[in-house]
Amino acid sequence: MNKFCNRKVLLITISVLFFMASLSGCGFKMRGKVSLPAEMRSVFVKASSLPFTDQLEVQLSRSGVEMAKNEKSASAILKIHKITRKKRVQSVGSLGRVREFRLSIAVTFDVKTVDGKILVKRQTVTRNRDYAFDEGQVVGKSVEASIIQRELLRDIGSSVLQRIQYQLKARQLKQQSQ
Repeated sequence: MNKFCNRKVLLITISVLFFMASLSGCGFKMRGKVSLPAEMRSVFVKASSLPFTDQLEVQLSRSGVEMAKNEKSASAILKIHKITRKKRVQSVGSLGRVREFRLSIAVTFDVKTVDGKILVKRQTVTRNRDYAFDEGQVVGKSVEASIIQRELLRDIGSSVLQRIQYQLKARQLKQQSQ
């Protein structure tokens, strides 16, 4: 019985190691902090939407960025120009009742230095998610929609930081090659 347990543990260990090796071999990487260049050491987020601003500031802080209290004390200004939320009917049942909705959120942003030099040009990040709707569960579905919106904003925040990272890194490489 003891040999059987030892073989089982060894087989599970080998399986887990093989799975982890195959994930790293395909380029999979756990989502973590984004490595931002020195130009982004202190950032002021200029936006009118508090929930998204708070989410973005948390993600920036996790990436080692200091959050500036005002524009003058920042090395860069991340400006959120517009946040657009849409909810549209995705599908309708045979009786003409809504079966699915599509939630869409788009965020337009840019990054500049305090003196106005453009670090990242204005661009828009969009995320969509579909969810099923049931008239008998209106309250539960409205809670589900708000959870989906929070998740979409968190995903958009990560995408904004990744775009900033890639574009600033590409600019640095371009400057080094010249």
